[in-house]
Amino acid sequence: MVVREGMRITVSHVTIEIVEVIPYQTPSGGKHFLVAYRIHDHGYVSPVAHFWISETESSTEKLKDKLAEIVDYYKQLKTRGVLP
Repeated sequence: MVVREGMRITVSHVTIEIVEVIPYQTPSGGKHFLVAYRIHDHGYVSPVAHFWISETESSTEKLKDKLAEIVDYYKQLKTRGVLP
């Protein structure tokens, strides 16, 4: 899976919508992406948030792991009553 704008990925019954993918180059020459996303969960739509990922990680299990980490954190906040 390569991260692309417009993608919708469902993890543990929560959908992550990729809003924007901005490529950039680090001073050392490596290529990375700034990924903007929204969480959709039973009528709740989050504000846009961001994460960074390297080009090599953007098409591997690391991307799936990162999205699962985001959903886990979201669920923790929801359980604590921080989010609706």
